[in-house]
Amino acid sequence: MKYTRCLTRLLRRGDDLSRGDIARWTDDDKGKLLIALVRAGGGQALARFGRSIELLLNSHPNLNYQEEKEGLTPLMAAIQAGDEGMKRSLMYYHAHPDPRIRLAMDLGLRSHNKSSALGWSIRTGDRELAAALRSLAAAPKKGIRLVSLDFDGSVFHQKYHESPVKNVVLHNQAFLENLKEGSKPYFKTVAMVGSVRQSWDDDRFNGDRDSGAGIIGSCYPALLEISWVLGAVCDPFLLADVYAGRRNGRSFDKAMQALSERASGVPGNIRHDSWIHDSSKITILYAQMHKIALDYPDETIQVDFYDDRYDILGSLQKFFKENPDKMPKNVTLRLHHYDGGFVTPMPAIAGTGVINLNYRTTVQRLGAVGAEHGRSPDRLIEMHRVPVNELKKAFSTCVAYEPIQLVDDPMPATEPASRKRPVFGELPEEPEKRSRNSFFEEQGRSMRDGEELDAPDAGSVPSAGDPSLRSG
Repeated sequence: MKYTRCLTRLLRRGDDLSRGDIARWTDDDKGKLLIALVRAGGGQALARFGRSIELLLNSHPNLNYQEEKEGLTPLMAAIQAGDEGMKRSLMYYHAHPDPRIRLAMDLGLRSHNKSSALGWSIRTGDRELAAALRSLAAAPKKGIRLVSLDFDGSVFHQKYHESPVKNVVLHNQAFLENLKEGSKPYFKTVAMVGSVRQSWDDDRFNGDRDSGAGIIGSCYPALLEISWVLGAVCDPFLLADVYAGRRNGRSFDKAMQALSERASGVPGNIRHDSWIHDSSKITILYAQMHKIALDYPDETIQVDFYDDRYDILGSLQKFFKENPDKMPKNVTLRLHHYDGGFVTPMPAIAGTGVINLNYRTTVQRLGAVGAEHGRSPDRLIEMHRVPVNELKKAFSTCVAYEPIQLVDDPMPATEPASRKRPVFGELPEEPEKRSRNSFFEEQGRSMRDGEELDAPDAGSVPSAGDPSLRSG
């Protein structure tokens, strides 16, 4: 449900937001709704929308979000509305030991921002507010943490299987508390599916099994629940979208829709995409590391991967330790063994390579060579079995990400006339029009942000290997 519809419901009927409402919203959407609630509250936003505002703040919205017309942030909107309660609440979340947000806008760290809370406090002589904001500015810069979770045998461990109550939070309380405590030093925590349930078919196959005390269940709503408990962002990234050329999150959305239809007894007719089933999980971890590095290219990123199988952890440790250049240099990988008991960490591996802007194509090539050269005796694909020369061919599709640099100096005199900076008041020449397909052909069909391609709705890549042998 879009935030605009939720706002209308809040204002007209007085209903509170639910976790389901905001589960898939962006941080910007949450920040935008906060501004709208502050304005609608008439200086008493907490009294009118207290539960909804608490829910939004606990989901870590973008408190730097600026409204288009006036450039106001949520804190600046509270200051202008004279809402002391909202001002204190927002300041608390800014100053919390686990802030999850930088105050670039409200601290006036960008010269073009004339509506910053710091600038307003200086102009109005509010020394207390100015001092509080400046103290927040001194907080050290924090990085990103990616938590990649295996489910079958790990989060869905033996005690979970044996219990008639399939509550993933209840059966992993100590584990999740440790994860939450370990996430406090980080600017943001992101959760992803580290299981081979990278498609609806794999999730349904493993989830529909009877553990002896009931059906195991899907990992997708479990990830949403875990993300909520951790205060993390649930990233719906699945490799089914990579192999089918879909936008990131499409397969996750369709799976949640299918689960909803099954629960309501409505016969579904949804077509789902698939992936090349890599039981070694090398392609899963490779894709996740480069995806998160592209999302946060200027941050230091800690990737924590949890699995119950020592053979998988051992092959991952060996592969990335011998090939740290296949990991972005701003990423550090830590593998952990977890099967419902104590967590056993393995030595950390620091990446030395570039961020692969073309990681989707690289993963597709890795899947292809894995299907051809990486079969185990039981016909499962294990990437560590692929010959080195074949791996080099697949990794040759890597395209290094380079940040865009803004240059204020004028163009050199030797530049062609068509590339010279236009004089103020003149319109630049219209660039040559190109078709959408020609762009992707030139870029090797790479998609940094997961833009959906014109592909058939049906899965274009079938799952490889005997389905009865799937694990993880």
